[in-house]
Amino acid sequence: MKNEKKLDLVPKQFRKYPILWLFTYKLAEKFNRIFSKYGNKPYLNKDDFTWTKPIEENADSINKELHAFLYDEVIPSIHEIDVNWKPTISDDRWKSFFLVGYGRPAEENCQRCPITYGLVKSVPGLVSAFFSVLKPGATIPPHRGPFNGVLTYHMGLKLPKDREQCFIKVDKKKYVWEYGEGIVFDDTYIHEVENNTDEIRVILMLNFARPVHPPFSRLCNYVLKCISELPFVERGYQKLINRDYSDVEKLSKTQ
Repeated sequence: MKNEKKLDLVPKQFRKYPILWLFTYKLAEKFNRIFSKYGNKPYLNKDDFTWTKPIEENADSINKELHAFLYDEVIPSIHEIDVNWKPTISDDRWKSFFLVGYGRPAEENCQRCPITYGLVKSVPGLVSAFFSVLKPGATIPPHRGPFNGVLTYHMGLKLPKDREQCFIKVDKKKYVWEYGEGIVFDDTYIHEVENNTDEIRVILMLNFARPVHPPFSRLCNYVLKCISELPFVERGYQKLINRDYSDVEKLSKTQ
């Protein structure tokens, strides 16, 4: 059983030689560090990513679409969709409303947020796009992302009044979200989140392929493609589009 679980994390083309997958994965991470177009700091210069500007210019429209469903929609916990989070988050403190998961759109959700989806679908190398909801008093313990070929973007939307008490730390460097303002960071640096308030926090969160100089970008993209075809990824996507959240509670407007 344990071996089967381990093989679940190995692409089918590498099943006979799992060590070759580990070698390919590690080599891609090495090349990503050396040949990254915009460096390897914890926080990257947002201005290098020109697609962030139209998203932030439309923050009000995105926020309006968010609030149309925020308290009426049953929103699942992040680990319900992406099992990568289960070792870190196994309860309902962190919820997610996905527009794109594993590179594929959740059609029904996209139809409810046409402006937001229209903006994010043009992001180069988009892996996932979702509204990330952190409940009052919730914390996400220190952790790191699984692959440095992916970068993360956050834009503040619904933020607690006491904003200084709701923040992210990447490599121990604190950032407090601002409404309609975004950041880009490398989630393979240790990072953590705290919401030490009695209100929910909602951001737009995107994961996208790290820009890497060619031809080394090919290996990064190949590894991302292999990951997108793993069995646990397919199961997560099926849960996303089937919307089977009968046991998940709605958010309260008092939060």
